[in-house]
Amino acid sequence: MWRSESKIGYKLIPNLNITDVTNNLVGWLEAQPRLGATGWLLAHAEEGVIWGKLVDGKLKLASHVNQSAPQLRSATLIEARFFGERAEIHLSRTNDGWQACRIEDQHGAGDSFDELHRLWGVRIDTNMARRLWGDQSNGRQAGFTLLHEPGVGITHTVPLDIPESAFAALRSGYDTYRPLVLTCRHYLGYDQDTGEAQIAATRLVGLHVEPYSEFSKRRQS
Repeated sequence: MWRSESKIGYKLIPNLNITDVTNNLVGWLEAQPRLGATGWLLAHAEEGVIWGKLVDGKLKLASHVNQSAPQLRSATLIEARFFGERAEIHLSRTNDGWQACRIEDQHGAGDSFDELHRLWGVRIDTNMARRLWGDQSNGRQAGFTLLHEPGVGITHTVPLDIPESAFAALRSGYDTYRPLVLTCRHYLGYDQDTGEAQIAATRLVGLHVEPYSEFSKRRQS
């Protein structure tokens, strides 16, 4: 797990207006202030994990290209993180109904560190792709890729076009490399009495692909 430190604090905006969440969840997400150059969605529903990406102001979901992927519906949603380089919207279901907040960066106003988390997927699931999109499918469709983790039987439809070259390690004997990376930012707070640092807040920042060739160079540097 790789980490980097920076002089970035945070601002928490609690109790966002949730009036439209139940009846127009997608519209509510699309109406949020910009999160950065790209807005990513990672949601957990009763049926499983839901991925999405904001494209030209519209939320493009995994279920738009893969009919077997879970649908984004308020009736079955547990929580959603809508995030980008500037901020994250966190929407969650509680015993009292929906709750939503926004956490955004404040440059030069604190301390934080980023962690890179590798997600499931050691190869592209071409078998499922061909069932979905035809015999000539390469596992990628409209900016999404079907990633598969054979050991645990997981396939998820991620909102990135991941090239075969990212999995080149599979041909050189390194069969557990996972190129899909989620960046998580931890903001630090300090105990007033001891000065001890502790994590005060956490948010998701971005999603990217790190091909094995790049990972190998970074590991050796």
